[in-house]
Amino acid sequence: MRILLFSSLILATATGTASAAPREQIFISPMGEPFRSDAGGTAPQDMWFAAADTDHDGTLSRAEFQADAKRFFATLDRRHDGEIDPDDIEYYETVVAPEIRVTDFGGGTQRSGATEFDGGEDTPARRDASAARGRQGAARFSFFDYPEPVVVADRNFNRGVDAAEFAYAADQRFDMLDKNGDGKLQHDELPKIVAGPPPGRGGGRGAGRGRGGGHHGGGMGRGMGQDGGQGF
Repeated sequence: MRILLFSSLILATATGTASAAPREQIFISPMGEPFRSDAGGTAPQDMWFAAADTDHDGTLSRAEFQADAKRFFATLDRRHDGEIDPDDIEYYETVVAPEIRVTDFGGGTQRSGATEFDGGEDTPARRDASAARGRQGAARFSFFDYPEPVVVADRNFNRGVDAAEFAYAADQRFDMLDKNGDGKLQHDELPKIVAGPPPGRGGGRGAGRGRGGGHHGGGMGRGMGQDGGQGF
């Protein structure tokens, strides 16, 4: 009996320590780049915004948004042949941003909002968090409802994304975020992000490490539509 009690105390202590440890968070930028950080640090969407705001005026112009997209395209185009090909996409999904895989990362079924928020006051924040968990892939950590934000830019369905397609996608996404149509993005017009960690480890941590982290998206868009097509 004493042995069982002692074992229970050890387990409870270990569980409490694990739950108290900081949990990594992730944000997927509009063009698909992961930004990660520990909970309690700078919000990763703010890390993306600051990095893209190269003139440090507190807003993102279309040119800055395009330049950020072009930089990330060059990172993904590992052969430097002007196209993100299937091998590059596989690398992106398994090494750069493994968290976006459309699977159950925790080894079981994903919890529904009704399961987590059973009882207690129904608040807008809780409804937003529930909706975020219902999204798939990158949409859980992004402004947009795109499970895979890179391949959705493939407008001609040739299983690759060239520089023109990626630039076109950037243009479309900028327009969707620019709610007031003034040609620049400000923090207060971007979708709200519901803070939360990725649901488990989706694989190795790759090229995006250290650029920021987590938060479930307050997403924009609908399903897997192409940019400029049914998306949004």
